[in-house]
Amino acid sequence: MTGTDRPTLPPRGGGAGPTPIWAWLALAATAVVAASCAAPDVRPRGSDPPLRRVTARVVRPAPVDLYDRRLETLGVVAFEGPGGRDLAQDLARRLARTGAFRVVGPAEMGERLMRAGLIVRWDESPSALRWVYERTGVDGVVGGRVVEFRVEGFEEEKLTLAPAPTGEFGFVRTEEGKLAYREKLAYRPVPLFCRTDTGTVGAQYRIWDLRRGEVVATLPRRLTTQVPSFCYRGDVSADLIHEAQGRLLKRLFGQLNRQVLESLVPEHERRDLFFEVVGPGVKTSLVHANELGILHASQGRWRQAIETWEECVRLAPDAAWARYNLGVALAAVGRRTEARKQFQEAWIRKRRPVYRRMARELGGGEQGKPREERPHQAPAGSGNGEG
Repeated sequence: MTGTDRPTLPPRGGGAGPTPIWAWLALAATAVVAASCAAPDVRPRGSDPPLRRVTARVVRPAPVDLYDRRLETLGVVAFEGPGGRDLAQDLARRLARTGAFRVVGPAEMGERLMRAGLIVRWDESPSALRWVYERTGVDGVVGGRVVEFRVEGFEEEKLTLAPAPTGEFGFVRTEEGKLAYREKLAYRPVPLFCRTDTGTVGAQYRIWDLRRGEVVATLPRRLTTQVPSFCYRGDVSADLIHEAQGRLLKRLFGQLNRQVLESLVPEHERRDLFFEVVGPGVKTSLVHANELGILHASQGRWRQAIETWEECVRLAPDAAWARYNLGVALAAVGRRTEARKQFQEAWIRKRRPVYRRMARELGGGEQGKPREERPHQAPAGSGNGEG
């Protein structure tokens, strides 16, 4: 190379002569490529779009997370043991009242099992459980057995004042303030018997996942309640005692099932969620789909939001922003396992700290939602679908 401004090439055939124009163009292109490969990425991060805050109603999973397993239809079968059918009927009514699942009561569930020639036993095998799922169309079954059932009553004698005629007449003042000539009454203590019923019910609740063919959880519960029934003088009929014990059992079953519902039914709360907005360089169709998903999420239409971002992931499998937003929506409805998988996939495709942090928080033993993330900058043209 001669000179200080521009290089020269040897002429063809080793002779002297001017350098052709094509040689100068090749050298310039080589220099530009080398400079672009060696130069660092100096794009300003201030131009990247931030995360968008959305306040929405989300689901807080219960200790026994049936929502994450997507058990939408629950069948309740009669419990084994005394009082088991009444306990199952009360549980089915309370489950249906929550609106968290579609509930098939003990009577209808029994008819479905009878038509299919099946039965759900306490120690049912996984293959038999999957067979029940195929023949009945129920995702999960709640049942169990009553291991303790005791109702006792005891009576306590008390004294009460009862009016008795004296045979003497005179003027007495009535409640209206008037004088009336009536027989005088004397109040004397008489014995009164008051009955109190005490009931104890112990049950083991079991939840089966029919699709996976496994037992989700076994919940032992025991409760004792004491209820004053009635007071009487003289003889008391057996029907009155039976009616009082029925009220006691109804109250016992209700209190026992309320404890179980706290472990099965997810709670709802309003939280601030953050969704990633796509920057320049992403296809217009994906930008519009992402905005539509954020709109669905802000209005609580989680099923539509999840379907929208699933379509984005299908069209752009390497789009980290689509997998992140899909993970946030899945976590908002309690599907934590699927949400954690999407955050991990987003982290593999783009090393943003928020992706790894969300995946770690969902992977722990916490039952709450991922903690709120402060808005931060996202690189322009993030994800797939660049055009």
